[in-house]
Amino acid sequence: MNPFIQETEGLSHKAFHSSSLGDDIGFGIYIPPDYGRNKKRYRTIYWLHGKGGDEGEGQRCGIVKTLDNAIRSGDIESIILILVNGTAYSMYADFYDGSVPAETTFIKELIPHIDNNYLTLATPSGRCIEGFSMGGNGALKIALKYPGVFSSAISCGGSFHDLDSIISNRKEVFQEVFSSKKN
Repeated sequence: MNPFIQETEGLSHKAFHSSSLGDDIGFGIYIPPDYGRNKKRYRTIYWLHGKGGDEGEGQRCGIVKTLDNAIRSGDIESIILILVNGTAYSMYADFYDGSVPAETTFIKELIPHIDNNYLTLATPSGRCIEGFSMGGNGALKIALKYPGVFSSAISCGGSFHDLDSIISNRKEVFQEVFSSKKN
């Protein structure tokens, strides 16, 4: 759970219990203005933040406000936006030692939680994954790894690294996420 600014109507900070982590995990959720007025099911965008960010990043960088304005002006259909908490540098992968199951928590716990508690179109055609920087990398990695979960993936400024690049340029990420070697 991280500090969260709720500047846009329809945006709130929620939590769900992660059995794989054994703790509550925060997420942001934007609900469109017409939500619940009929029996409509809504498409969902899962937005993954970049390195050093958290589930509040989508509000801070203006994504939520931009989406809300587009929905209210009728430029796009109503949609639910989920701001995922991927920790500061998980790369949206499970840590090698199991201490931070970022990928598992997202795919096997957060998505079912959202589909069970909100009026989502709970099919691949109803879900998009999108991310910025580390989240852009995670969006494409997860979409390719789980092709039956999402119908589209968007990477904005994706931070793509091969293993040598992570070892030399992102030593803390390599040590915490991918390796048992601490030196």
